[in-house]
This record gives sequence, structure tokens and C-alpha cells, in this order.
Amino acid sequence: MDPDAPWLFVGQSPLENFRLPLGYFRWRITKPGFETVEGAAGIFRPTIEFTLDPVGSAPAGMVHVPGGVAQLFQFSPVHLGDFWIDKYEVTNRQFKEFVDKGG
Repeated sequence: MDPDAPWLFVGQSPLENFRLPLGYFRWRITKPGFETVEGAAGIFRPTIEFTLDPVGSAPAGMVHVPGGVAQLFQFSPVHLGDFWIDKYEVTNRQFKEFVDKGG
């Protein structure tokens, strides 16, 4: 519940038959030669998977979001491809710079 609490090491991938209490958890995955991944996932699916990208392959300040199927309530599912998104929200100054450059 404390975002500043130290991380708890749970093992080396692949974790198999690792029991979790009901909930939604923050995960950090590290591997030499790859960008560190921080994400969130719960136990609502039979598996939890993360994609690691080689160091230097990510655009500066962005994180990789793997594709998949998203569905909200009774609406039809939407198939999404992989994409990159800013790690932090864009400031007004950054947006103005983007527009001034023709974006």
C-alpha cells in the first residue's frame, strides 16, 4: 500500500506455481542488458507476462505497452497493437514545443 516501500524479491523468472493473495500488485522486472519494467497486474488471469526491451531500444522518456485485447463492461473487445507512451504526462511547455515544431 506504500508506493515508497522497498521492493520485495519474489524470485527469478519464470515463476511457476507462485501463489498470490487476491489483489492487484506492482511489479518490477530487471535483467542485465534490458530496460527495467515497472507495471501492475493482478491475479485475474492464469498468467502474468511482461515484455523486456533491450537497453537503448526505448525512445527517451517512454515506456513500452504490449498489445492485447481490452474490454470494458459489456462493450465489444478492442484489439490493440504494441505502442510507446510517455512515462510521465506532457507539460504545457512540452506540448507547445511539439506544436511549434509542426506536430
